[in-house]
Amino acid sequence: MRYPTTPLPSFKIFREKCGDTYQLFTGPKGWSLVSERADIIDHILRINNKNYNKSPIVSELLARYIGQGLLTIDGEFWRKQRKLIQPGFSRERLANLVNSIDEEAKNWVNALPRNEAVNIYDTTLPLAMQIMAKVLFTDKISAEQLHTIAYSVELGQLQFAKDLRQPLLSFWRKLTNTRAAAHAETKKAVDILLTQIQHHRDHPKKYTDLLQMLIDARYADGSKMPDAQLIDEVLVLILAGHETTAITLACTLHLLAQHPEWQTKVREEWQQVIGDGPIEAGSLRQLPVLTAVINEGLRLYPPAYLVSRIAIGDDEVGGVKIRAGQMIILNIYGAHRNEINFDTPATFDPSRYLDRRTTTNFAFGAGSRMCVGYHLAMMELQITIGRLLAATTSVKTQQTSLEFSASATLRPVGGVWMRLQNDDKTLKHSL
Repeated sequence: MRYPTTPLPSFKIFREKCGDTYQLFTGPKGWSLVSERADIIDHILRINNKNYNKSPIVSELLARYIGQGLLTIDGEFWRKQRKLIQPGFSRERLANLVNSIDEEAKNWVNALPRNEAVNIYDTTLPLAMQIMAKVLFTDKISAEQLHTIAYSVELGQLQFAKDLRQPLLSFWRKLTNTRAAAHAETKKAVDILLTQIQHHRDHPKKYTDLLQMLIDARYADGSKMPDAQLIDEVLVLILAGHETTAITLACTLHLLAQHPEWQTKVREEWQQVIGDGPIEAGSLRQLPVLTAVINEGLRLYPPAYLVSRIAIGDDEVGGVKIRAGQMIILNIYGAHRNEINFDTPATFDPSRYLDRRTTTNFAFGAGSRMCVGYHLAMMELQITIGRLLAATTSVKTQQTSLEFSASATLRPVGGVWMRLQNDDKTLKHSL
């Protein structure tokens, strides 16, 4: 009864009572297997991933609001789409976006208030959306249109969370048409995207962004992606590409604000590698301290906190038997904070990734279905965190802990509050 409104505390209670792997009654379809064991998660996501499909939670419920895109589809259709989309996120292609991301990051840093409390999460959301807009559309989209698209994704996620955690009320929601607002906003977003698609088609040589790449891409038989599929893929990229990055950025800054010694280490590395000049893509691969800090932030606050799969056939891993047709819920948040997988799991310690005491991190998934935007997200996080710390003397937290609401992603409730401070020299440099 507690689970629908407080899933994370509920999973903690379940683990304390039942251990790291247990069965949970999840409704008419029976008992699901829940696990926080890294070996089981790795087996399902990577080693034997062909035996597991996306669960109806994603392929049906989430798809109801964001369509049949890369995040929600399976099988041969997924493989075909992944092959088509993957080149758009290659290191070589993303290298061309470094200057655009850096420009947005510097504008964001300089606009942040100094020496007063600020809810950093309120600023990382529009920042990540603006970066995603440049990646997808270059600059041919207005702030109002971006807001409409973001709002449609927001309403869809809220309805998804209700459908997921209160399935017995689904009939009532259908009867009272509570999904109408979400569907209406999605229709507005679709109209905007159709306009974008047409504009890109009319000016094919003008754009080198991701949308143009998707428009120009061809399947093996020479056919192109239909407009409806283009829209679904763009909606998935917006959902997966802006909110998750915004959450990770805000939460990692919260952790850094609690650990000034790591702020100093990141600043010193940034000054040594990047300095005061422009950023080159290759330089971002020479920032091991900053990368370790981001990985540790993702470990403690993974935006995609749960992953669900359906077993195609019987399987067994680590003494745990899995039945064909059984749903498996992989508790990524719990696994990342479980002492069976990490030493001192509640402690913020990026050195665990620097000295390679561990490489375990499921924040972006694993195996063939690892997040297609992994390199883009890491690039955004490196540039934004590096620029912010380089332009401030210190970042101090205004709260000892964070609270979250759990929908499709792990969202901070009540904000992520901190205070950015400058001495005169740093302030002049940042401007």
